[in-house]
Amino acid sequence: MDSYVVAVEGLSSLSDIQNLDENILLRARQAINRTTERARTRSDKEMRKQIAFPARYLSSRLTVSKKASGRNLQAVITGRDRPTSLARFAKNKDVSAARRKGGVSVTVSPGQTRFMGGAFLMQLRGGNLGLAIRLKQGQSLRNKRKLASAGKGLYILYGPSVDQVFRSVADEYAAPDAADFLEREFLRLMEL
Repeated sequence: MDSYVVAVEGLSSLSDIQNLDENILLRARQAINRTTERARTRSDKEMRKQIAFPARYLSSRLTVSKKASGRNLQAVITGRDRPTSLARFAKNKDVSAARRKGGVSVTVSPGQTRFMGGAFLMQLRGGNLGLAIRLKQGQSLRNKRKLASAGKGLYILYGPSVDQVFRSVADEYAAPDAADFLEREFLRLMEL
């Protein structure tokens, strides 16, 4: 998993961490950790507005992987960097129904269902479901630069990774809100 850094600056009075009073350090850690949880939740909501990820799917793939502790006033939100199988976005997960219809309907962007003619669902190792397509030699897919081969002319299709979508919302939505909330939360905890 890759980490995306959102630097929230402005607590210049905390620049000399080694000499901070323990109470101030405790309040700073609490404010940072609360802000990070809030930023994760906000990012989750914004991501689901862009991509039809189920909330349950993101809960284990977009996590606070590091909290502020001791004198380390840093917290990290990590998004899973593996591409998401397009099978996750299939409207009907019935393998045989997709073959009868000659394709699969997928909803990657909320409210926008697309029919992928020639695509089909197939069982993968580990009990997972994949969305595949068979291409003839020289044939390619529009908007796909990289395909995961699963045999001669057979390709498993993927959508964006959680990390990729997180990066697209972090700067625009999570960071500005986080900076404001961090300041308010720290002052509240210090009872100023």
